[in-house]
Amino acid sequence: MPPAEDPTADLVDLLAWARGVGVIDLEEIDLLLELLLADHDGMAREEAQRLVGARRGLSLRTIRRRRNAALTRLRQAASLYLAATA
Repeated sequence: MPPAEDPTADLVDLLAWARGVGVIDLEEIDLLLELLLADHDGMAREEAQRLVGARRGLSLRTIRRRRNAALTRLRQAASLYLAATA
């Protein structure tokens, strides 16, 4: 039986690759991870975005825009990532 895949390791690999090829930068990675951790702690998505925005001195709208832009670029680069890691 093959070993179970570790989604955390997969995410780390994806983000490291994306940063290495210029898809997203370290600040965007920090933002995505901060939002992910807040969500993992059971916080509602909008509440997490408000909290992260307050920590960073940014509005909810700005946090959403930055998150959406980073996620869009990751989605667009998915096929390149799969080809690079296959």
